[in-house]
Amino acid sequence: AKRNKLMDNLLREYTGTHYEYDERGNQIRRWHNGQQSQMRWDLFDRLVRFENNTLSVDYAYDPLGRRIHKYSNAHHKHRPEAGSHWNQNEQARKQRELGCGFTLFGWDGDTLAWESSPAQADGTAGKTVHYLYEPGTFVPVAQAMRHQPIRLLAQPNYEAAYDIDQDPLWTHTAQALPIDVLTWYQCDHLGTPQELTDPNGQIAWSAQYKAWGEIKEQCSEWAQREGLTNPIRFQGQYHDHETGLHYNRYRYYDPRVGRFISKDPISYAGGLNLYAYAPNPTGWVDPLGLSTIPKKGRYHGPKPKYENPGHHDPSSGNFRGGGSKTSVLPKDAESLYKKAIPDAEGKHWYAMDESGVTHRFGNSNDGNVHWNGDTSQNRGIPVPPEVDKRFVSMKKDCLCGRYKK
Repeated sequence: AKRNKLMDNLLREYTGTHYEYDERGNQIRRWHNGQQSQMRWDLFDRLVRFENNTLSVDYAYDPLGRRIHKYSNAHHKHRPEAGSHWNQNEQARKQRELGCGFTLFGWDGDTLAWESSPAQADGTAGKTVHYLYEPGTFVPVAQAMRHQPIRLLAQPNYEAAYDIDQDPLWTHTAQALPIDVLTWYQCDHLGTPQELTDPNGQIAWSAQYKAWGEIKEQCSEWAQREGLTNPIRFQGQYHDHETGLHYNRYRYYDPRVGRFISKDPISYAGGLNLYAYAPNPTGWVDPLGLSTIPKKGRYHGPKPKYENPGHHDPSSGNFRGGGSKTSVLPKDAESLYKKAIPDAEGKHWYAMDESGVTHRFGNSNDGNVHWNGDTSQNRGIPVPPEVDKRFVSMKKDCLCGRYKK
């Protein structure tokens, strides 16, 4: 009888690729068109080595389980008859073509803060890339690159007599270094990068996505000259070009099948399917590789024009009476609307005044909006969570630092 492709929820075969797992449910082997890839895991179920017919990659993690480096090497068959010079050049050529080398990673909590690669033997310069995110999220905002590897501080011999005044970790004064390349992320409603734009607003990198994360990417000539790439994919994911997998903090995700290659570390607390990424990749995210969360979108349509129909204006003949039923229009309503932000659907727009009061503007569905309440009058107005979160994270114009609800 034909074997079930998903027996025990382990994907055994998909579109011509076959998979094998160890007793803990970690993927250890895959075959495609006669080509084999092997994976090795440590006792904490973390991927520590990947190898196929063309290259091998080794990974290391810090005590918190965050990946701190990867080291890839292209396979090269040494030919003594060709001489050492030819062998060195051939090895360097394969390293360059496959993008192999050493990459060091630095973290800010659970978000990737920077990566750095040293200069290569063939003369390729090293580089350091910093990633900036929206506050408290995994949504990238900017990428800053310097054409030099990061310089780490030497550590003293802690087994010998220790003198804090001689410890470079305490005596070193950090200095801000110049940035050579600065680009800006343009993301979709899920926070997935769609484009990187250069300082002139031109597209430097762009991608077309399949539903589960596979992409077809393009780079401008300027980006290629500067060595600009973008490994950021779905929220919290980093694309490894050597393997085609996405490092997702606690696990590795395979965009070709839309599944993780190991079980969920938090077991059934993350859902009944221990390998699933999300119920729907267009409406859910999993930044840590543990459990999915629904991601509300953000309105990206045009901003309506402000109008005053007079319903809340005491000087208008259309005024509805004020008192406990009708809020009164503030004098600066039009100027407030200039800095208003929308809810997820664009149905209402919200702005905060200098006193910390949040004002709401209703969409009339005719290209116009009008003021229709604030958080200080009568019973107040509800502020959607996504708007509230943006207000908290934004640099507020008011001096109070908080606003009333």
